[in-house]
Amino acid sequence: MAATVSGCLALLTGPIAAFATTGGAGEAGGNAAEREPARLTIVSDATGAIGAGEAPSFSYGSTSDVAGSSWGEGFTLAPTPEDPDELTGALLPGEAVTVEAELPQGWVLDDLTCTGGDDVTVGATSVTVTSASDVSCTFTNAPVATTGEADPADPADPADPADPADPDVAEPEPADEPEPADAPASAARPSSADVHRAGIHPADMQPMAVGEAPVCSSGYVYSVYDGGDLVQIDPSGAVSTMGSWSSFVDGPGGSVNGLAIGDGGTVVYAFMRFSSDTAEDPLSNATVLRYLPATDAWESLGTLNSNTTQQLIAGAVDFASGDYFFGGYDSSNNFQLWRYDVGTGLFDKVGYFVSGLVGANGDMAFDAHGNLFVIASDDDGNVTEFMITAATLAAAENNALDLSQTHAFDVGGVAVNGVAFDADGSIYLGSDTTVYKYDPTTWTSLGTHTGNLVDSTDLASCNSPGTITVRKDITLRAASADQFRLTLERDAVTVATEDTSGTTTGLQPTQIGPVPAISGADYSFSEAIIAFPGSSQMSAYTSTWECEAGGSVIATGTGTAGVVTIPPPLSGDEGAHVVCTFTNAPKTNPIEFTKRWQGAIAGDTAELSMSGFALVDATTATSTADGTNPQHDTVNVATGAAAYGSSVTLAENIGHGSDPAQGSYNATYTCTQGGVTVAVAAQTFVMPFTDGTVECVVTNTPRTGNIVVTKKWVVQDSAGNVVETYDIPADASTLPAGLHAQLTLDGQNRAWDASDSRTIGSVVTIDEVATLDGDALPGCSILEPPVLTFEGTIATFAPTPGEDYGLPFDATVAAGTSRFHITNTIECTQSLSLVKQVDVGAVTADTWTLSATKPDGSAALEGPSGTYSPTTPVTAAVTATVPYALAEAGGPATYVPDGGWVCATSDSEAVAVTDGAVEVPLGADVTCTITNTTALLTVLKHIDGSSDLSPSDWDLTATPDAGVAGLTPTTVPGADGAATDPNAASTFEVRPGHGYSLAEALAAGHEDTAYLQLALQHWDGAEWVDVDADTVSVEAGAHDVYRFVNAGVTAISLPLTGGLGTDLFLALGALGLIAAVALAGWQHRRTTRMRRA
Repeated sequence: MAATVSGCLALLTGPIAAFATTGGAGEAGGNAAEREPARLTIVSDATGAIGAGEAPSFSYGSTSDVAGSSWGEGFTLAPTPEDPDELTGALLPGEAVTVEAELPQGWVLDDLTCTGGDDVTVGATSVTVTSASDVSCTFTNAPVATTGEADPADPADPADPADPADPDVAEPEPADEPEPADAPASAARPSSADVHRAGIHPADMQPMAVGEAPVCSSGYVYSVYDGGDLVQIDPSGAVSTMGSWSSFVDGPGGSVNGLAIGDGGTVVYAFMRFSSDTAEDPLSNATVLRYLPATDAWESLGTLNSNTTQQLIAGAVDFASGDYFFGGYDSSNNFQLWRYDVGTGLFDKVGYFVSGLVGANGDMAFDAHGNLFVIASDDDGNVTEFMITAATLAAAENNALDLSQTHAFDVGGVAVNGVAFDADGSIYLGSDTTVYKYDPTTWTSLGTHTGNLVDSTDLASCNSPGTITVRKDITLRAASADQFRLTLERDAVTVATEDTSGTTTGLQPTQIGPVPAISGADYSFSEAIIAFPGSSQMSAYTSTWECEAGGSVIATGTGTAGVVTIPPPLSGDEGAHVVCTFTNAPKTNPIEFTKRWQGAIAGDTAELSMSGFALVDATTATSTADGTNPQHDTVNVATGAAAYGSSVTLAENIGHGSDPAQGSYNATYTCTQGGVTVAVAAQTFVMPFTDGTVECVVTNTPRTGNIVVTKKWVVQDSAGNVVETYDIPADASTLPAGLHAQLTLDGQNRAWDASDSRTIGSVVTIDEVATLDGDALPGCSILEPPVLTFEGTIATFAPTPGEDYGLPFDATVAAGTSRFHITNTIECTQSLSLVKQVDVGAVTADTWTLSATKPDGSAALEGPSGTYSPTTPVTAAVTATVPYALAEAGGPATYVPDGGWVCATSDSEAVAVTDGAVEVPLGADVTCTITNTTALLTVLKHIDGSSDLSPSDWDLTATPDAGVAGLTPTTVPGADGAATDPNAASTFEVRPGHGYSLAEALAAGHEDTAYLQLALQHWDGAEWVDVDADTVSVEAGAHDVYRFVNAGVTAISLPLTGGLGTDLFLALGALGLIAAVALAGWQHRRTTRMRRA
């Protein structure tokens, strides 16, 4: 379907004045490059001017945004009263063309309609087309109707409606006053219909004489009827008809409302409201109507097709701009406000406000300063005034409107559909038949003005009411939460209240009014602080007020309440505008803020400052510590002033000139006023509500940090191997004698591993006195220098954790605990010498190999090893306290150690040998001696009695017991000798304590010698003693002498060769003697020796 745009205006869709089209877009198939260009046809039609003579040529301005377009230049069309003229041209893709009618003198544009197209905007006298399909726009022209002239000799007296210009016009009879509960005409909600197409229709105008102008004086009120009649109600209540817009009333539910009179009565506006064709649409569309008294022109200007749920009920003219404002309530009872710009002929949506009313109706009017008053009544007959300032209207962009409002007042059930103001501030409320007069602040009835109206829909006047405005000017809030309630009263009746909000200073955006006010009446106004958490008190402020009107101050006072009398009207049609302003300044007290140093480091500084929401004239001050203790700096003082009840926060910034402070301090804040303590919490105090300087002091006491120093001794051998470490004081009990270290802090002795508290930022000198007793540790020395390390994470500390420093060391104390460690390394050279001694025996010491062996896997020095002789000692440097296993190897098996290893220092101090190992003390030279010894055994042969036997006839043998390697039997030739001076040939070395079996045997060549073995004897040092066994052992270092005692065979004895002697056989006979000889011979052959068991 082709789109159709008609009339001068369509629905405004945003906050900026704009036009809209209705209907759908034209068909456009294919890509732009494939489509034929669209065509624009402009038709100039003057057929409605038949009988008016020849129509002139009509010029049209034309512009295009495409260079070289045929629509880039204007053109002329020459229609006749019988036939229109037209021009058709191509529209390039995307081209925007604007065509505007340039009307000749005496002609008006009666209608402008476009068909087709998909993007067409129609204005009052122009059309803009950006379309991809064909468009045709028809400009319909008509001549201006000729108006008559009034007879100057008999003008109508506008001030006397009872004496009309036409003597045939009868004075209207008063109608019966309707009941107040009658529903107003404007409250009707007719069914909807299609969007009405209305334009400027000069042909419908009725030629008439110069019209009657509204009278802008007290008592004159004007009404418009449902059918379009405009009537005047004079001060006496008489009603007269001034004219009518009845010819413009059409469309579904069409009726006239929104009566408004311009400044001085020079223009009158109304609107003809109507519905669309939908049932949901109330009277939401309007055609603006105008009456120009100067020419008696009754006009239709333009149409707003809002198609919304609002019902239009009110209209008013802004006296300042001359623009016509109108509006009404939507289904949510929100008041929607529109503006018709009389200069451009455009509509725009101003904004809205939430009324909170049910069944709202009423009217609106402006005062002379552009402030808008919306008087609303609800279903219960209550009336509320909503006031919107001129500044709010000027800034509005279709948004929620800021406003103030009065309390709701009961006006006796009057169903209000019209409002008009009088210059004295009184207000007229109208129903469909009656106009009532009220005091607009107390809503006290001032009587009925007239009851002779017929289907009245609205009221208007051209008077500007007197008003009163109550404002708030805050120079400074004592607390950021402080808010104030403004109240306006009249005769002890509260008219309105408003609460401030926000934190801004100066004139507050929230105010009471302007509220219509009665001339000569007294109005009371007051302010009070609103109690919120964190708010202060009203006593924290000084309050003054001032009321001005017409640029002159008419009343002033102090305190939180005032009264003003509304002056008379400034002129016949403008009441006085009174503005009363409360100005609040918080009461303040001075503040003096000083510094007290306690144990401070000289040169440290503190910048004192203060802050607060209600703090004024604040200064800072810098105090420098001079090292005295205490120091109260009363010269450098930070000052300021703060409001009663406000919070002030004190602060200091510690430094050392331009550098960070050397010290660290705890700060204590105290305040007093006149000797009375003012509580301070978190460096903040609340200014008392009493007069007097508040003196505050911040006292700094130094914060402390802890120094802990521990001691470690590291002992190493000459090769650098760590022998042992000792942590002091933990290992003090095991520290080798001769080592001592004393910690000093700033030259004073301190205990190791003890916490020492110092002022943060101060410098402490760490040192020690370490000694080594050379007598106790002769081979040890302290390596220089000692090493200091630091353990911690305090960044402000001078040393770097983990790095080494020497002594003395100056450390800067920081917060927390800082641990230092002083380590001394002791290098000790100690030696171990091995000595071999032979106590008894002919073997020399170098027969043995001596050794001292460290434990397996030990990093200790190797121990000494070798054969000893006085000229070749077995010695080596060893590691202290390492167990070296002592051993010897080699040497005859006949030698044994005599008592084991014996160790001693060079000072002859014994050193223990444990489990065959020795630990050399620190720095000591230890000699370990092992003494080996053997035993001597002498075996002799003794012949008892006289015989031919000789000791040399025998060999004597000592056979060692098994179990010891290297031991062999020893045989010596038989010999006799003195026990005290043994025969050297018969003496030999035996293993001490080892068993030896002694035996004798006839030497070679003497095997057949007969003898008697009498005994084996041992010399006990005094005599020979028989022994019972032939196995003997000799103690280490001893010399034992044994002998075999033998005898020759006598005549009475039987001979024995190699056997034991027997008893004589005295009683035997010859046979016995022969048997004995035979037995002896057998025994000699059997054996050569006899062992004694």
